Amino acid sequence: AIQHELLAAIEEVNMYAFSFLVILSYVFYFVFATVCLASGLYYVAELIEEYSVTAKTVIRRTLQAVVVLHIMLMAFEDLPFVYLVLSLVANSMLFLLLPSFPSIYISDPKFIVCSCTDSPAAFYAFISIAHSPLQTAPPVLCRMSQ
Repeated sequence: AIQHELLAAIEEVNMYAFSFLVILSYVFYFVFATVCLASGLYYVAELIEEYSVTAKTVIRRTLQAVVVLHIMLMAFEDLPFVYLVLSLVANSMLFLLLPSFPSIYISDPKFIVCSCTDSPAAFYAFISIAHSPLQTAPPVLCRMSQ
């Protein structure tokens, strides 16, 4: 009986030790992922600071590609028009910030219009999709095949 109680106590200690190791590994993973993400973002920020003209060109071309993609989605896909227009306007507003790219001032009226009106409106519209009732798989698949 004593041996059985001793084995049960050892199993309980092992259970808590393994639980502690799992929690410790999650903390280690979170810290490691955060440091990796921060160092990657820092490296990208250094590249943008070093090569601001190239970064401006890349940003302009990316925004142009996104605008073209939105126009193609409007023309060829059966997606909600309002959401596409809101997203298109939100991405197009970023073109207003490009002329003064390396120096963007928070007090600039273009920045206020871009960040405080249009982007939150598009964000709110897309969040409302997340709160709408979900469709089951068959109607979604049927819409995709039409």
